[in-house]
Amino acid sequence: MDKGVPILDVGCGTGIPVLSYLASKKFDVYGVDISDIMLAQAKVNVPTANLYKQNMLNLDFPDNYFQGLICLHSIIHIPRTKHEFALKNFNRVLKPNGSLLICTGSEPYEDTHPFLDVPLFFSYPSPSDSLELMERTNFTIIYDKIINMNGEEFYWILAQKRNFS
Repeated sequence: MDKGVPILDVGCGTGIPVLSYLASKKFDVYGVDISDIMLAQAKVNVPTANLYKQNMLNLDFPDNYFQGLICLHSIIHIPRTKHEFALKNFNRVLKPNGSLLICTGSEPYEDTHPFLDVPLFFSYPSPSDSLELMERTNFTIIYDKIINMNGEEFYWILAQKRNFS
């Protein structure tokens, strides 16, 4: 990807590590999160980022705007019944042949449990269901793998928006 092109981090949190890394490489970085506290910290951590309070289900960006979209450990906080809608929204804002990097769980799971002393909702489809969703929402899988991180398994997918023109 060329530097200076717009890349969106969905569920950017504090901006670390994704926004800060991409900004250091001179990409035109955008971040969205639903938490004012996270966005305030992201502004401190990555002052050059374009930050917006938005829900991933209602991204307020033009069609075909971003060359890349990253969604790490954030789609898992909406019900998996809404993942297809989120992926369609991601597809809409990506340019043709744009790249998507997404991380979800390695097995079906849905529950709320404490995270940093706050109840947090988690919802993962199975890897096969995730691949089916990617196909239905017009993404081509480039790479997928279950990765163990600190004793937890996560399913990573790198995909490309299909170009139908």
